Amino acid sequence: MAIAEDHNPSKAQARKPLVKVEWFDTVQSSGWDTVNEVNIMKVHQIGWFLNASTWSEEGVLKLADTIAEDEYYGITAIPKGCVHRVVSLSEKVDVVEVF
Repeated sequence: MAIAEDHNPSKAQARKPLVKVEWFDTVQSSGWDTVNEVNIMKVHQIGWFLNASTWSEEGVLKLADTIAEDEYYGITAIPKGCVHRVVSLSEKVDVVEVF
C-alpha cells in the first residue's frame, strides 16, 4: 500500500509551523494524596503553532492538533510561564529555550 503525498498543501498547512512544545502542567489533588505525591507534569505536545509571531507578547501559546477545510481545530492555549521549550518540526529545525 502506497502512501499518497500532498504536493499542494492547503493554505492553513502552508501558513503555520508544525512544532513540539514542552510545557509544565499544573496538577491538583482532591483526595488523600500527600505533599510528596502531588507534582507538576511535563507535557510534550505536537501541533500547528497558531500565534508564533505574537505569543510572547500575548502571554499564551496556541497550538492546534487538527486542520480541516483550511481551518484549525483542537486548540490548546498554554500560558507563557508554563512553556519550557518550542522545537520546530518544519523543514528548518530551530530550538527555542524559554528557561
